[in-house]
This record gives sequence, C-alpha cells and structure tokens, in this order.
Amino acid sequence: MSNLLEFTTVDPINGMNSKNPGKAQNLLSGEWLDTSKYFDNIPDPVSGEYFLDIPDTEDLSGFIQNLDICPKSGLHASWLCFESALPDKVPVQHMI
Repeated sequence: MSNLLEFTTVDPINGMNSKNPGKAQNLLSGEWLDTSKYFDNIPDPVSGEYFLDIPDTEDLSGFIQNLDICPKSGLHASWLCFESALPDKVPVQHMI
C-alpha cells in the first residue's frame, strides 16, 4: 500500500477480499466512528465474494441533531446560499 495516500486505510486493488475486508465508518461531528454491527453482505462486483464491512447504523440521533447546525447548502459549499441568490418567484427545488 505504499502508493496510497496517508489517510487511506484499505487498498481496493491489492487488499480488500473476504479474508481482509475493507471497513467503512460513520463520520459524525468530524470524528470517524465504528458501530457495533456491520453489514457483511456487500459482494465484490468482480469475484462475488464478501469484501466490505458497512456500518449498520441504528442510532441516528447524533446525525439528526447535526442537521440543525449544518447550512442548507452543506458544509462543502457553505459560502453558497441558493435562496438569497435567486429571484423571489423561482422555487429553490427547481433550480437544484
């Protein structure tokens, strides 16, 4: 995995397989979190074998609480405010 960037934790080409599956985590308030349960039935599209653990998140309360503090435009484009830039007669849902 020497060619991968420092933040990567799995190598999809030479590492993820049923003996060494990749593992996804939840990102909540800037922290990567594990869960107590994972889906282990995500098949590799090439081989068909299990190769990836995806969080089976049951407690969504932290994510729901964070909706109130996240701008409508999202954190990736917080400088962009669609509603203030549009004419009054154009509904936002038609522009996005």
